[in-house]
Amino acid sequence: MTTRLALLGAGLIGRRHAALVLADPALALAAVVDPAPEAKAWAVELGVPWHPTLEALLAGPCPDGAIVATPNRLHVPQALALVQAGIPVLVM
Repeated sequence: MTTRLALLGAGLIGRRHAALVLADPALALAAVVDPAPEAKAWAVELGVPWHPTLEALLAGPCPDGAIVATPNRLHVPQALALVQAGIPVLVM
């Protein structure tokens, strides 16, 4: 069984976590959530869905878990929204 993880934040730390997810055969990168055009291009390059907002991610099929690697000021509201949606969270 593959665990599908969404990544919130496609900056330096987010990309490091994505590399670890992609390297583990038990994991799959389910989506990238980041409003930056560079993040969209990166998601396309990886072949994973891209969402500009957390709300857009939550409107579709939900992942098994999420890694929050966004700026610190976004950690609490994003983590709470994910938990309320029943999605386990790792906050970085």
